[in-house]
Amino acid sequence: DLFLYYALRTHFLELQPIIEIMVKSSLPKVQEIGAKRVVLTSLDNIKAQVLARNCLSGTKDHRKAAALVYASNLHLADSKEVCENALIQLFDDTDKEVLSQAAKCFQEIKGDQSSEHIDLIEKFIASTAFGSEHDPIIQSLANQEVKLPEEISLRLCERFINIAESNSKNYFSVSNESIINILIEIYSQSTKSLFHSQCLN
Repeated sequence: DLFLYYALRTHFLELQPIIEIMVKSSLPKVQEIGAKRVVLTSLDNIKAQVLARNCLSGTKDHRKAAALVYASNLHLADSKEVCENALIQLFDDTDKEVLSQAAKCFQEIKGDQSSEHIDLIEKFIASTAFGSEHDPIIQSLANQEVKLPEEISLRLCERFINIAESNSKNYFSVSNESIINILIEIYSQSTKSLFHSQCLN
């Protein structure tokens, strides 16, 4: 794995047949390593991009490996657009492990960096992944580690409340108290009466 990490950066074409065999392997671990390496290589080598895109619609192990790479490299300026587009697709995956891995991208976004990823955050709030993976971003917002425009913060709170109500009246999440704190913060800081009304509702 370490050999591939370094060798693929300079000798992708020579190693491509080996990588393709790994990606197509019947062994999940081999699939995962192959997918991880080809997706990582594709971030700075256009010749690997077709194979990397195939991993986004491949097996669960392909998609989970891709989610890991795209989430881990989101903070890099040169990879931002590619990573965001892939993550938006992965946010609506059918596998819980893939959703969980993709949602970890927000661990790479801190403070003012959130303004550079507003579209990604909005897509996440509306996605399948938010339903089960909302706690980390809500905690970051409550702790002011992530800063969002008021209207997006409200949309996040509304989506969380809708999820809680649709599950049961006794729905529990570590984010319950954080949502209340976020709404209080918006109410106290906002100068817009519409936001005041939405917070109270």
